[in-house]
Amino acid sequence: MKKLIFALLLLVSGALSAQDNGLFWKVTSPEGKQSYLFGTYHLMGSDFLKEDRPEVLDAFQKADQVIVEMVLDSAKLPGLMPYYMMPEHSLKALVNEEDYFLLKQKLEPLMGAPLAALDHLKPAVLSMTYSLSVMQEAMPDSAQRDGKPMDLFFAEEGAKTSKKVLALESMEEQVKILMNTQSPKEQVDELLKLLKEEEGTLLDAQSLISAYLSDDLEDIQGLGEQYEEENGGMDELVVKRNLNWIPTLSAQLEQGGAFVAVGALHLSGEQGLVSLLRKEGFKLEAL
Repeated sequence: MKKLIFALLLLVSGALSAQDNGLFWKVTSPEGKQSYLFGTYHLMGSDFLKEDRPEVLDAFQKADQVIVEMVLDSAKLPGLMPYYMMPEHSLKALVNEEDYFLLKQKLEPLMGAPLAALDHLKPAVLSMTYSLSVMQEAMPDSAQRDGKPMDLFFAEEGAKTSKKVLALESMEEQVKILMNTQSPKEQVDELLKLLKEEEGTLLDAQSLISAYLSDDLEDIQGLGEQYEEENGGMDELVVKRNLNWIPTLSAQLEQGGAFVAVGALHLSGEQGLVSLLRKEGFKLEAL
């Protein structure tokens, strides 16, 4: 199983009961105020909501407040560039000659640049770019949907319609998690694993997409448990972030009228948002 493929959905392991299987939840505060929680698939076009999940779109449109993982601010992108670079390391120096040839063969057509020009780019950037291309390839034609990526849609449409839009973390915080969790050597080893197990990477992506389209959080969770058993190491991507988000989410959900949209696999497990919010006294029902 491949960490970057799973990072695109952001999953965590843990048990779900049959009645808890789903991606869309009604959240009721101890005082009876209602909000909604939806698990997104970051690459899915927003027309998916209109065509496949109108009840989710309706809940979003009726909400007073939208809570998302991060709000994109293009003006801040140039300031994030240092996080993507490794000036003290060389990609070529991190691998042997045979592996460097594999990197050239697989990545130069994808990146549209010679590998030498990317020598000080962190391997995690290359892994993410490759994983995104695999996820796009794995998406069946029948599941292709137009529109903006749904997380971006919720944030931008929320602002456009004068809803309060709250980000659970900053762009910088997200980039640090993706780029700084592993050392450059660990990152390049992960990249090589992705490329050398290309067929398995594609199958993993297809399984995740199929489970998401089936509204089957339990099935996605099973894939996550298999990954944890074989590899481990998802705490930084999921558990710590969930725990960091809970104080903010609890305060906002107590007021009611909120629509929360986060990566689908932040929802499940003992340290998932469903379980954590229940511990805070909220009632959650899968819809």
